[in-house]
Amino acid sequence: MTSNIQIGDFFSLQNSVENINESDYEKTDLIIEAAKAFERSTYQCVYIIDYFKKGFLYVSSNIARLCGGDAEKIKDFGYKFYIDYVPEKDLKMLVEINNNGFKLFNTLPVYERKDYTISYNFHIIRSGGGGEKHTPRKP
Repeated sequence: MTSNIQIGDFFSLQNSVENINESDYEKTDLIIEAAKAFERSTYQCVYIIDYFKKGFLYVSSNIARLCGGDAEKIKDFGYKFYIDYVPEKDLKMLVEINNNGFKLFNTLPVYERKDYTISYNFHIIRSGGGGEKHTPRKP
């Protein structure tokens, strides 16, 4: 099955980020360590999206266990992970959540934005071990 959704569908002017330098990226280590601590204390799947480089900064091992892969490999996959391992119906939902979430986010005063979170569930097509073997979608 080929998806109609492309990686570019997840990005728009609403979520574009510009003028990030390497010293800004050095600050992400603290956020990643906080995500790892959260992951150790829950069974939640956590990932941190990098909207500047249009990929993932961090992917929890919980996600990797769910889809039968390796967290670092999924991180390197970036948004291609969604295209290959999320059912079409859920892919459409993710794009809609992304677009509507940023529409709302951009209406909030900057000082309030840190008070909001987004949480959602979607299906992952498991690859290998325990369950139906999945071959990633071909473009």
